[in-house]
Amino acid sequence: MTSLSVGEVMVRTPLVRGRSTTVDEARAFFDSDHVHMLLITATGRVGEPLLGTVLRGDLPAVGADVLPHARLTGRTVRHDATAEEARQVLAAAGRRRLAVVDDEGRLTGLLCLKRDGTGFCSDSDVASRRADRTDPEPRREHDEGHGRPESGPPGGLVEVLTRWERSGGRWTVLGSSDEWIDVGLLSPDGAEQVSRVSSARTSVLHHFLAGRTSSTDPYADPAGAGPGQPRP
Repeated sequence: MTSLSVGEVMVRTPLVRGRSTTVDEARAFFDSDHVHMLLITATGRVGEPLLGTVLRGDLPAVGADVLPHARLTGRTVRHDATAEEARQVLAAAGRRRLAVVDDEGRLTGLLCLKRDGTGFCSDSDVASRRADRTDPEPRREHDEGHGRPESGPPGGLVEVLTRWERSGGRWTVLGSSDEWIDVGLLSPDGAEQVSRVSSARTSVLHHFLAGRTSSTDPYADPAGAGPGQPRP
């Protein structure tokens, strides 16, 4: 870990909210025990200037907009800092999250220290947890007997791929079967595989892909809706 930079180990598809987010909406955001920090930008997108971060303890009992309660000081790290330095800062402060920004203060990701303090969460880890929170079906073994979990909630992988594209990244299908699909999350130029996510095939995912095997494939939908948008 000593030779890795924060930019190499950060989560590139964090959940981000816009500046108009209310206190009640922020409180709902923290319903999950895995969520520790709310990131605020103008319209809720990675790549925009980071306006502030919110922790559970920042939320007032009552209030309208959450932005006045957001903070930046002590809660950000530059993407080119070393991962080990960031880990030591988090351990000393007793925290597990830092917003990652570039030289101009634009949000590039989230540094997420694992519970045991020995490593950092990846995009695939986060995608799996999101799937767990929304999957209405009990997990069962994969038909081939490899114990592979089914983590395909309606829209789960679609959300990950949509956010990845919005942040400038690309994706490509690495492998699939009638029931399962593996997708590689690529760098903006497509030259590097940053992470890998898997999901059971769902109708939502089927409509999102519409026959595509990568984000660069042309999208053709007879209903006229774009990727990730609802269809009749």
